[in-house]
Amino acid sequence: MSETEHRLSFARMIARISARFVATKVTEIDQTIIESLAKIGSFFHADRSYIFEFSDHLEFADNTYEWCADGIQPVIQDLKNIPMTGFDTWIESWYAGHSIPIADVLELPEHSPERALLEPQGIRALIMVPLPSENSLLGMFGIDLTKQPYRWPQEQVTLLQVVGEIIAGAIQRKYSNDSHRLRELVAKLAVRFINLPTDSVDKTITSSLNQISELLDFSVLEFLHEPPAAVTKLIEEKQRKVFRVAPEKLPEYATEQSSALVVRVQSLAKNYGAIIAVHGSQRLFRDARILESLVLIADLIAGTLARKETEQQVERLAYFDELTGLPNRAMFVRYLTNFSEEPSSSLGIGHGAMLFLDLDHFKRSNDNLGREFGDRVLIETAERIRQLLEPNELVARLAGDQFLVCLRSHHADKADFEIARRIESIYQALNEPYRIAGHVYHGSVSVGVIYLNQANSVEELLTLSEMALHAAKAKGRNLVEYYQPQIQADAIARAALYDELRDAIDEGQFVVYFQPQMNGLGEVVGCEALVRWQHPYRGLLSPSEFIEFAEETKLIVGIGRCVLDAACNAIHELEAHGFDYPVSVNISVEQMYEDGFVAEVIALLAAKQIPPQRLCIELTESSMIKDTQTVTECMHALRAAGVSFSLDDFGTGYSSLAYLKSLPIQEIKLDLRFVRDMLKHTQDAAIAKLVFALARELDMDVIAEGVETQEQYEFLRQLGCKYYQGYLFARALPLADFIAFSRSNGTESV
Repeated sequence: MSETEHRLSFARMIARISARFVATKVTEIDQTIIESLAKIGSFFHADRSYIFEFSDHLEFADNTYEWCADGIQPVIQDLKNIPMTGFDTWIESWYAGHSIPIADVLELPEHSPERALLEPQGIRALIMVPLPSENSLLGMFGIDLTKQPYRWPQEQVTLLQVVGEIIAGAIQRKYSNDSHRLRELVAKLAVRFINLPTDSVDKTITSSLNQISELLDFSVLEFLHEPPAAVTKLIEEKQRKVFRVAPEKLPEYATEQSSALVVRVQSLAKNYGAIIAVHGSQRLFRDARILESLVLIADLIAGTLARKETEQQVERLAYFDELTGLPNRAMFVRYLTNFSEEPSSSLGIGHGAMLFLDLDHFKRSNDNLGREFGDRVLIETAERIRQLLEPNELVARLAGDQFLVCLRSHHADKADFEIARRIESIYQALNEPYRIAGHVYHGSVSVGVIYLNQANSVEELLTLSEMALHAAKAKGRNLVEYYQPQIQADAIARAALYDELRDAIDEGQFVVYFQPQMNGLGEVVGCEALVRWQHPYRGLLSPSEFIEFAEETKLIVGIGRCVLDAACNAIHELEAHGFDYPVSVNISVEQMYEDGFVAEVIALLAAKQIPPQRLCIELTESSMIKDTQTVTECMHALRAAGVSFSLDDFGTGYSSLAYLKSLPIQEIKLDLRFVRDMLKHTQDAAIAKLVFALARELDMDVIAEGVETQEQYEFLRQLGCKYYQGYLFARALPLADFIAFSRSNGTESV
């Protein structure tokens, strides 16, 4: 072939290559480049033709395409991550758009980096053609000859440069397409993460990273909640979002020839881990579009994990008790509902029981020892119960000091016995002393129990077990009470009584009677205001039929206001008839707990223009142990205003002497139980003697209540008693009758 024919043949080949690239689809670019390299290499009888792509900022070069002649060993896998330092002259030429033809490597300076790179590879002649892009350099296209030197004609150099521009355009098309696919994938993943249910987070993170890895040909792309220690240390040190890591820092993921990148997954407040990315090329990790995509995915993961945590926290707040960590009522109901849906364990045929527990007098201990101590009692209570449960059972904190427990039995023939034994274990465990912060707390528990087959719904279980609990408390607390139908009947009656009492308060159905208090001369020296309920259907009811229930339900506060108001009106009426002695009124400690109680009493006395000295407040000794501090403050404030106090039921409480010493008490009422039995039992007589002796030493008056016989009166008189109250003198009387009784006993003041 003549030289002219050779040139024409070369030109035609270049034209065909150009036409092929113009018609090539983006998905066929890789194949077209390989075919073009083969044609060009064969034309020159070359050993290799190839393409190197450069990283951003021209730091590294990768051999990305290669054609080898027959018998020539491929080296593409060995020519990755080639540092471009030391080749500044070549880079300047390529940047300027010039090809670099080398006719003979042996003609290069002996110690030049270029010769040091080429000669060991057995290359004798080569040409390196720039692959330009706008304001940058994508890489270079080269041809190697190993057998002999070759003088590159300028015409060939010019045409090869045209090929280089065509290949550069194709690679840029491929880059653009890859960028578009990456952006499209990341956008699609972003939508998926935004709408992602939190129970699918982990699975979606893995599948998303797999899709990116497949697109970009990562060897590893994983999210790690707990990265290797070496990576964690680097995260703490570098304080950057993205950083490269030496492969030896990640021996489980990277080889010496690969490149590794770490992308922190963090929100503003928390670090959730890291994405570990490993690829064969460092060039990839210099690509801004890839780094931005990885950072965006890391942010999406962090945001989703933060949302998951928030939703879990919200769910925990919705379904779990913050103090004890136990499920709350809502979770307990969900558990029972799921249990009831099990084919073999429906509420109708299930073997198990529900317990409704209430710590006895917990509020008293909480008030006396502090809320922190009370919290620790509740936490230990929860743990004691939890340790006694099987894996498929549940304990929940309902509210305050109340707990719910569901026990299950797998032995139908002995279910009741097994459940009863386990209930006793829980009961005994909660009666063991609590040793907390240097204090020993002796608690007790009331328990209401219902078997699961006694109810038709979850709500009915809760209702009936609570009824059983109230029955246990009504019997004195510290008991286990099993639900019986009569309990429900009693509960219905209590509910009716509650409604009737509320109506009675609103409609003024309470009336006040007055029982005289007498001196040793048979004269009236005072009276006690005693409430009666004028029931619209049942007639006049004594306090024994409603006061205790009113105390439990705190309706006593409203009743107490009615009595106090009526007593003040009676004082006015008595004064109008010439009687100026004091009227005693029983005040519930629940009234004293009400905000503004002292101010309310003082305002009432002022509004009715009653001297405070005319009012005496009676408090039972046993009631004051609930909250001594509150009661003491109220008593001192009212005493300073002129109101006097009488300690009712003295001797039946727990700390009588302490109360007498610390509280502003002017009068003691000897409890009727001692009065009734002092003639029969020497112990009661001895107590009565001690009370009078103590009162004399403390300069207090004593009224003996419940005096019904002449013998009792004589015995009390011999003990030094000066004041009496009881049926021996008079029963409680309506105000008009009491005024008449007072007149007949000659105590009018003029």
